[in-house]
Amino acid sequence: MLLPLPATTTQRLLPSLTRLDSLVVYIVASLFATFLVSFLFTKTEYKFPFPHVVNCIQLAIAWLIASKTPIASLLPSSPSSSLPTATTTTTPLQTTRLLFPVTAAYIGWLVVNPLFLIHVPINAYQIFTGLALPLSHILISTSFFLKKPTQSSSSSLTVDTLVACGLYYFGFWLSSEGFGKISWQGTFLGLFNAFFLALYGVLAKKSLISVDPWTLVRHNSGWGCLVMIPFGIYNWVTWPGPVPSFVDELGFWFQMVLTGSIGLGLQMITIVLIKLSSPIMQTSAAGVKVCLQSVLAAAILGNPLSKLNLFGTAIALSGACYSIYHELRKI
Repeated sequence: MLLPLPATTTQRLLPSLTRLDSLVVYIVASLFATFLVSFLFTKTEYKFPFPHVVNCIQLAIAWLIASKTPIASLLPSSPSSSLPTATTTTTPLQTTRLLFPVTAAYIGWLVVNPLFLIHVPINAYQIFTGLALPLSHILISTSFFLKKPTQSSSSSLTVDTLVACGLYYFGFWLSSEGFGKISWQGTFLGLFNAFFLALYGVLAKKSLISVDPWTLVRHNSGWGCLVMIPFGIYNWVTWPGPVPSFVDELGFWFQMVLTGSIGLGLQMITIVLIKLSSPIMQTSAAGVKVCLQSVLAAAILGNPLSKLNLFGTAIALSGACYSIYHELRKI
């Protein structure tokens, strides 16, 4: 039986976090994870053609780590913690009902995202990514479906937010060199991918008023894994080619455990950032990460980056940074 880490160890591993700390950690960690996972799935021999099966396996690994290891003690939920939570005691059923909307939004994104990556051209990813920020503002400003106001629900579509969103989206549009040849199916998936991302952030902020971040991580991973099972089976059954022969190799499962652990860490960092700041901050930080990722990929990996791409990326980065600056002043 695994025992929780001592309280003194927990305090050393998780010092008092600030909004700026969580912002920097999120950007750096997501950049590192993106390049590492990209390397694993492109440079190794284990190229698994079933994205929903991969999601299901990784979520199962994340749930096992979140539920059965002492790593949960690294995020204390005591009132003295830098991540305060409500002190009311709820039953597991009540917690599930409370977290159903945010978990449903997370699962919706899990289902749509692999299809979005398949049906949308690579140069058009940023166009739809850029929609997440204005959609977050719209959802918060018209959040009539929220029973309780969140700390960020005071946001509105002010001149500052409109300028930030305009720069953010125009920059991504410019760096992608217009819409190009995007099918209606790709457009539909891109819009839903951005919508679920924005909706998840807004609902996560509301849920974190009543539950601790680790509870939300466990629910997202557990229920996400269960819902992914039928999609994974469909991927497997409808695959026209031969089933990969490496599914029984240790290297393949090591890669699954590693990427599942990385996904769990990113999910936790995202939730902490949303809790300490706002959904707008998290979406803006994701935009900064995408811009830096494009530049670093060109500098390190030699990915092509034209002057127009670079100019558009700079405009999008300025919009994301202005949005972060505006949020830091407001929170």
